Amino acid sequence: MIFEGLRRSFFVNHGHGDGHFTAFATRADYLTFLRAEGITEEDLLRDPDLVKAVYLDWLRRGQVGCVFAQLLSRPANREHVRTLVLMGSATDPAAARELAQQIDTAFKEAVAATGIEALSLLLPQLTQSEGLVYLTKALEELNDWKLESILPWRDTTTIIGVRALIEKDGEDETWAEILGMGPFPNSMPPTRLCPITSVEIRTKTLRRRASKVNPGATSGHLADIPSELFLGARSHKRLFDVLTPALKLRILGGTPDDRAKASVTFSVPTPMWKGLSLNS
Repeated sequence: MIFEGLRRSFFVNHGHGDGHFTAFATRADYLTFLRAEGITEEDLLRDPDLVKAVYLDWLRRGQVGCVFAQLLSRPANREHVRTLVLMGSATDPAAARELAQQIDTAFKEAVAATGIEALSLLLPQLTQSEGLVYLTKALEELNDWKLESILPWRDTTTIIGVRALIEKDGEDETWAEILGMGPFPNSMPPTRLCPITSVEIRTKTLRRRASKVNPGATSGHLADIPSELFLGARSHKRLFDVLTPALKLRILGGTPDDRAKASVTFSVPTPMWKGLSLNS
């Protein structure tokens, strides 16, 4: 589906060195567009192909602030990225544990699969912050998963890094530093407000590097996907070292935001993080 007519962002320069982005298309915008086409929200949730179409359309618009991500939104460049739609809202502990198990299975299958460099898991029914909290805590319960850098952001939000073990060789472990996005404007930064909740995971250890948040460990990042799959060396350097940092900072309003760091998976309301338990 071609999402023509949805508002697109553009940078407005006021002539004094400052400026701002206009609003990006939100989940509500996509739902309004689909309703005009005779497609309800319930139809969207039942159609994996439509879920993928919404996700990829949003990704190529550039709100995520990563030029590399925009390139990976093109079908021709996703040969080495497995995209799966998982149903489940995680509205209670039991549902969260079930969805976490689905995520774990999909991740381990992608790690074992030859040629799959990354995994995009789309969770269209996960639209409430409570579910995001339950899911995060359910993932921590699994073998080969852990949480890192659980830190306060201002007085309202807690940022969390979710990690999944890609490979273990004796004492040497490589953990994927997972990136999460979703329609959570009250807690997530502008660069993560995808209309479909997604979990983005690196699945191979090529180009792993020392973890910045876990001394002694190595980590795998989405940026480690071999660029030669669709980029030359010079283009890779320009996209990552010049264009992506500048674009990301513009979208964030010129001020760095800890919630948008690559090591952060989810940002959730602090009262929910402290108040919700899988054992309650």
